[in-house]
Amino acid sequence: QLLDAVKLGTAREVQDLVSRGANVNQLIGSLSQNLVFFAASRRLTPIGGRISLLKVLVQQFGLAAAAVDRGLRHTPLFYAARE
Repeated sequence: QLLDAVKLGTAREVQDLVSRGANVNQLIGSLSQNLVFFAASRRLTPIGGRISLLKVLVQQFGLAAAAVDRGLRHTPLFYAARE
């Protein structure tokens, strides 16, 4: 549910899920990517706010913005730049 909110929802939805106990520190998939990877790879839309979501994940919840995935050795910036 938290991953879906990061991919499709808003920063507020993510905050609400974490306040209800969702694990913000989860690593996803065989590449062991944190939620910042998925927020960075979102398409830019008028609503949803990729930047506000990234701020919440990094500044409020302390996730590593410079994390490197396990297999490809990419950072979230790589995924953000693909836009």
